[in-house]
Amino acid sequence: MGEPTASGFWRRPGAAAIAIAVVCVPLILLLREAGVLVGLAGLCLYPFLDVPRILSRPSWWRAAAFSVIGWIGLFIVIMGATESVRHLGEDAMVFLLPFMLYPIALAVSGVVRLGGRLAGAPQGLLARRGGLIVGLVCGLFVVVPLALNMIPAVTMALTGNSAPNWEYADEGEVLSATPEQVTVRLDRAKTEAFRLGPDTTFAFQGPGWKMVEGEPGPSWLKAGQRVAVHYVYRNRIAEARSVNIWVERKGCPGNAKWLSAMQALGTASPAAATLTGTTWASFIGPERPGRYERVVEFRAENVLAFDAVVDTADSWKQEGQSVLMQFNNCEAMFEGRLEGDDITGQWWNEMGEQSVWTARRKQAASLAAPK
Repeated sequence: MGEPTASGFWRRPGAAAIAIAVVCVPLILLLREAGVLVGLAGLCLYPFLDVPRILSRPSWWRAAAFSVIGWIGLFIVIMGATESVRHLGEDAMVFLLPFMLYPIALAVSGVVRLGGRLAGAPQGLLARRGGLIVGLVCGLFVVVPLALNMIPAVTMALTGNSAPNWEYADEGEVLSATPEQVTVRLDRAKTEAFRLGPDTTFAFQGPGWKMVEGEPGPSWLKAGQRVAVHYVYRNRIAEARSVNIWVERKGCPGNAKWLSAMQALGTASPAAATLTGTTWASFIGPERPGRYERVVEFRAENVLAFDAVVDTADSWKQEGQSVLMQFNNCEAMFEGRLEGDDITGQWWNEMGEQSVWTARRKQAASLAAPK
C-alpha cells in the first residue's frame, strides 16, 4: 500500500512553500512591524525543509524544478505580505540572506547527488547524508553571521566594554553639552550621553563644511546641532572616539557678499535693455584660447537656464547695466556690467575662490520648457 495522497503531497519538493506561506502570512499581517522577522525566518527555513527532499526523488532535475517554482512563489508572497504592512525600503536588504541561501543549498544538493551516483550510493542513504550536508552548509551560512553579530552584544553584557577592535556609530541631535560630555538624541529613538576626552577627535562634515571658519571642537556642540558619533563602551560608559559636526550651507540669505551686491544693485538706474529672452556664452577666468564655454539663458521671471537646464535654486537679476547671477542658492555668484553684446565682471563662490568673468551674446533664448 502506498502512502496517503495528502501525506505524499506534503513530502514532495515545493510543498514546503505552501506550508510556510500558510503559517507566515497571517503572522506577518498580525505582527505588522515585526512581520519582517517572520518573513525572514520563513524564507530561511525553506532551504532546510525543501532541498533535502529533492535528493529522495528519482529525478533530481524534475524535483529541483518544482522546488524552484515553490521558492519563487514563496518569496513573492512573503515579500508582498511584508510590504503590505510596512514599506521596507533599505530594510529589504535583510532578505539577501535567504535569497543567497537557497541557491547555495540547491547547488550543494546537486553536487551531493552527482557524487553519490558516481560512488553508487543507495538512494535512501544518499537522501539522508545529502540532507545532513545541506542542513550543515545552510546552518553555517545562518549561524556564523548571527554569531559574529552577537559577539559585541555578549561582550558588552558580560564585561561592560566593547569588543576589541569594535566601534559603534550613530547620528543624532545634540540635547546638551559640556566640555566633558555631550548628550545626543539618536536617530534610533534613544538618548545617549557620550564622554568627551583628550583622545576624542572632532571634524566638520556636510555641504557647508568648507566654508567654516575656526577649528571643530566641543564649543560647536550646542542644542539642536546635528552630529555623527563614533564611540566605544568602557565600564558601561559610552566614550566618543570621534564627533563629526554637520554644517549646512548658509545660502543666499546668509551670504554677506551676495547681500552687499544686491544692495548695490538696488541703487542702479532702470535697465535700458533687458536681458530677458537672450542667450550668452559664459567664460570664467582670464582671456585665453580654448576657454571652456557654458551657455546661460536669461529667461522671464528671473529664471536662469545653465547649459539648457533650469534649477529653482538658480536665479538672475538686472538693474540698468548691472547684472547678478547666482547658482545653487549662492554656492557660486556672478556680478557684471552689460555693455552692448558683452558682460564683464567677477565670479566668486562660498569657498573664497574668485576670478574675472565674461559673457558674450549668442542668440535668442530657447523656448523649451524647463527641465
